[in-house]
Amino acid sequence: MIPSVLVTLITALFVQGESQARRRPVGIKADYFYIRGEILPAGEAVLTLIMNMMDESAFRWLEAKTNQEALDASNRIARSLGLDPEASVFMWDEILINREYRGHGLGKKIIHIVAHQAKISGIQAIIGQAGILDWKEQDEHSLGFWRKMGVKEVPGTQFFDDVIVYHKLG
Repeated sequence: MIPSVLVTLITALFVQGESQARRRPVGIKADYFYIRGEILPAGEAVLTLIMNMMDESAFRWLEAKTNQEALDASNRIARSLGLDPEASVFMWDEILINREYRGHGLGKKIIHIVAHQAKISGIQAIIGQAGILDWKEQDEHSLGFWRKMGVKEVPGTQFFDDVIVYHKLG
């Protein structure tokens, strides 16, 4: 059972009307979970994730020499996923469930609430990176969890031990 305070906290992440801001950081910290991310245009989210995962080699991978060329390439990737590059997405930095609360469906319920609230606020997708191998625990919880949630991997974005994943809302 999800406490009503949790629903209220997650709802507050996606206040109607504010989801269309160019970039807006969001976050919640509770005793048993933590969510941190940003609401931003899809093309910028793709570029941010690629840059976070690849550093300087991202420009080579995107076949870009300038920031604008990199953004143009990221916008093309967003469009290839069926996303409007200018429309808002929720890009998560971290969604963590404390270890003692894992395995009871809490993460799944939280993500469903996040996706629902994002959707009714006009956000077109959730996007982020998933660990192929969790370096802290040496297991495959992260990507396995996201696959169970129905996310899709962005083709060609497996870098090191991470892959970019998204879930279109709509």
